[in-house]
Amino acid sequence: MASPASAAGCTTSSVNVVAHPDDDLFFINPAILQGIAAGGCSTTVYVTSGDAGGEDSYYLSRESGGEAAYAQMAGVANEWTTTQETVAGKSVTRAVLTGAPSVQLYFLRLPDGYSDGAGSARSNFRSLEQLEQRRTDSLQTLDLPVQSYTRDQLVATLGAIISSASPTAVRTLDDLGAYGADDHSDHRAVARLTKAARDQVAPSTPLTGYLGYTTSALPANVSGSDLTAKEKAFFAYAPFDIGSCLSEEECAYGSSGEWLVRQHTNTESTTPTTPTTPVTPTTP
Repeated sequence: MASPASAAGCTTSSVNVVAHPDDDLFFINPAILQGIAAGGCSTTVYVTSGDAGGEDSYYLSRESGGEAAYAQMAGVANEWTTTQETVAGKSVTRAVLTGAPSVQLYFLRLPDGYSDGAGSARSNFRSLEQLEQRRTDSLQTLDLPVQSYTRDQLVATLGAIISSASPTAVRTLDDLGAYGADDHSDHRAVARLTKAARDQVAPSTPLTGYLGYTTSALPANVSGSDLTAKEKAFFAYAPFDIGSCLSEEECAYGSSGEWLVRQHTNTESTTPTTPTTPVTPTTP
């Protein structure tokens, strides 16, 4: 598996693992854009397609939106080299930003599990929450060729991506909150799977969990040039995701505006921890 083309010249290297296209833009920015602006390598992994149970055209458009956002953050043309990479035995889609090859995106294209973890008809009502809790044995991707992941295989794939980037920081969503507690089930599952992967391959690398929907209840803390850059990145993405607000004025009327002016981490220690003992898997 290839690593960023200019990794040797990077001051830092971050791996950002999120559930859906836009989680990074809402919840882990401005941290991501600050790292890119400072000359750091940036690897972002989208674990689900963010399909919301819809057609392929919807999630593929959201991927294009993610590319537009990262090109905006890097200050280069929105031109990418996309390849299929074999990672821990799985075929995944990798996009490298042509004008800034230290910026790369991975799309695993697993199904959106819905906020409650029930899954959609597309996934036979299976979800990442069920996989992470070992309540289902496997979960299949939406694209072709179909990839089937067990929990351990998904952790291994995330671990291989993390390891290949030689990160100085791993960022993900909130792994500390309970399922069903005011955040999307995919956010919780991805964060816990990322932590398991980090613990296996890079236990000394700091891991930071970022709050998702619940950040709305906390003080606004993104302003000035950071807010401007965060909004520009999101507004580069938004035209590709139907229903997204397209301006500061539009976003002010919904939760999107609340997320844009906030970035909060959870309270996880960066001290290395021991992976938890596996639970015997069961089927739904």
